[in-house]
Amino acid sequence: MLQKYISQVRTTLGDRAGRDGGQRIVTRGHGYLLRVEPGELDSAQFEGLLAKGREARAAGRSEAARLLHDALALWRGPALEEFADRDSARTEIARLEEMRLAALAGAARRMARRPTDVLAPSLTGSSR
Repeated sequence: MLQKYISQVRTTLGDRAGRDGGQRIVTRGHGYLLRVEPGELDSAQFEGLLAKGREARAAGRSEAARLLHDALALWRGPALEEFADRDSARTEIARLEEMRLAALAGAARRMARRPTDVLAPSLTGSSR
């Protein structure tokens, strides 16, 4: 039954059996491995946007607020919520949550100083 679902996911992803090294879903022992490219995970996108926003802020560039807004807009509930009960995920969950809270605190400080810098992307509907 599981093989049927894996086959359907492979079809959806465009995975082709027999493409050595190019498959997204690979059989490993008695299980499966999903290969994810750098930047494909929303957590990696969040970290990248946050880093770019911090760099832009440090350089005094105007896109800093938009980058911060875009990073925070990626959040949809708690980080790695489906893995919250696993010890192996707790450190990563705490790290991501700490980054999110720091970004929110930074946004609050900027909004207190210059409300339009933080709110402008939301009000204009442009997030990218």
